[in-house]
Amino acid sequence: MDALNDFNGVVIFGEMCTGKDTLGDMLMDLDKKCNKYNIGNVVRQFFPILKVNQSFKGKNRILGQRLADKLREVDPQILNDYCLSIYYEKWEKFFQWKEAPDIDFKETLMKRLSQIKLKEIPLIIGGRTYDDFNYWSGKKFLTLGITCQSDIRFDRLVKRDGIEIAKNSNFKHNTEIDVGEISKNKCEIVIDNSGDFSSLKKQAEYILELFK
Repeated sequence: MDALNDFNGVVIFGEMCTGKDTLGDMLMDLDKKCNKYNIGNVVRQFFPILKVNQSFKGKNRILGQRLADKLREVDPQILNDYCLSIYYEKWEKFFQWKEAPDIDFKETLMKRLSQIKLKEIPLIIGGRTYDDFNYWSGKKFLTLGITCQSDIRFDRLVKRDGIEIAKNSNFKHNTEIDVGEISKNKCEIVIDNSGDFSSLKKQAEYILELFK
């Protein structure tokens, strides 16, 4: 593995309720340079409609998966582009960058992402597909897989969202199948979150040590 300080950030892959956001929050608590950006946030903006429309009552995750599928039909990388643009735009203002020229756009973008990492370690939460993996690894992000035993994942989902949503969640959705393979066998670092917070914290501390 290359020296991790050559990476522009971390992208976290994992199935439902493996603890992606929990790990992200823990990394932010341990190092104030870390900041969390969730690939699925653009889809979650639609969830307030559940308060006025009962069509997807108790099926929050199914709604999210369908919306994400439709957006990926527009462009396979649209969710990733949106996520990247959120933190890129923030630092664009700070560094006062001008619009990147078309002729060397990709090279300019990579240089700017390298600049950002001096100020911030972006944590991209919610990688699920092979397109996601190729996108973020192509941007020189460390790929991190988080795994957890299936019975523990279901129990955590029940505690967080309730039994109705847990039962209605599609654990066999195409992205769930892909992310299971990616998180276990493709990522450069794989951590197990089947234990307690103390165990996860030790693994989070290890990840941050690699960035120093």
